[in-house]
Amino acid sequence: MNKHFKKLVSLLLAIILTSSFTGFAFASDTNSTLNTDKDLTFTNVNYTKSDNIRVDLNNIMLTFTTNPQLINGTTLVPFRTIFESLGLTVNYDSTTQTVSGKNDKYDISLVLGSTTATVNKGNKTLSIAPKIINNSTMIPLRFISETLGYHIVWVGNSNLILISDKNILEWRYGGHEKDTAKNYEIEYINDVATSNTRYTGTLWTQSIILANTSGSVIVGSTYQISIASNTTTNQTVSYISSNPSIASVDSNGLVTGIIGGTTDITITNANNDTATIEITVISEEDNYKISCQNYTYDEIARYPENYIGKDAHFKGKIIQVVAPNSQYPKLGTILVEVTATVYGTVVIYSDVICVAYNIDNNRLLENDIIDLYGTMMGTITYSTALNIQKTVPNMFAEYIDLVQ
Repeated sequence: MNKHFKKLVSLLLAIILTSSFTGFAFASDTNSTLNTDKDLTFTNVNYTKSDNIRVDLNNIMLTFTTNPQLINGTTLVPFRTIFESLGLTVNYDSTTQTVSGKNDKYDISLVLGSTTATVNKGNKTLSIAPKIINNSTMIPLRFISETLGYHIVWVGNSNLILISDKNILEWRYGGHEKDTAKNYEIEYINDVATSNTRYTGTLWTQSIILANTSGSVIVGSTYQISIASNTTTNQTVSYISSNPSIASVDSNGLVTGIIGGTTDITITNANNDTATIEITVISEEDNYKISCQNYTYDEIARYPENYIGKDAHFKGKIIQVVAPNSQYPKLGTILVEVTATVYGTVVIYSDVICVAYNIDNNRLLENDIIDLYGTMMGTITYSTALNIQKTVPNMFAEYIDLVQ
């Protein structure tokens, strides 16, 4: 292989490797595209959700006499602190209830209770009017910041606002690699995620531990997901059902069964760590069948009074389908042998019980093999074809499943 051919092969391999890789490009802590004249990286940002809204101006956390308030999607802050922090000279006219801020480029005035602001003698509409809260005159933060040409980023999951006269660069937790468990961060510029990522130098560990990895709920009933531990500082989690038509889940992890089936509920914390619980929704019919006990014929025949009102399950063979009584045309009756004895490959049934059932829900024939689920009703006496009186256990079947 000559040198020219080796160079060509190397070049082709480089092109293939470069073009076949998609996704994030992992970078060092110093972004090569950073322009310090136009960009500002926010460092040591605490993304843990705080009780009160925090405002970070050019990497300096502002302190307010009254905590910022979020009202109808607009954050209000004390006017004096924000005006002075943004380099404006402050004035307040108590007669007209007007607050104003001025520098060599802007002259801004806002009036308490009015959604019209004045900027350099021109009118601007506010999303919400300034108001007094806890003896502080509060004004819309975004309006003032953007009017002065500042970038502003709202990180809702953290109750955090970032403001800068430069492009706002920040690194937010992005997750972890599945194979290496390395945690990584994603670069954001003015609240828009870029393709740049960097490793944090830490490894991911399971931070959400559930009390159970599976659960069941009856249709129409609820099941509470229990989190044994969540090691993130921000304990807030979200819940999503993979099949909300089977079971829904609210923001507190309360699952409601809708129809029979199975769905996965995924729990996600502030670090995007997840845990999953499998929820089985049991229909009322299936739940009833599960509740039915298997009794022997000897038990219910010898002590029938002890089993009245109890739910039972039997498998057996129909030996007679009795014609409905004209007085109760929808109520059918069958005689079923419920004790099975196996002789090689042959199953012989014996021991008769009398079963009442709803004809509309079942079409039954003699010699059908069935599963019975119903309530024991003591005993009943009937006459055979030879006019012999027989007393046998009696059941009302809620459900009858045809086996063969």
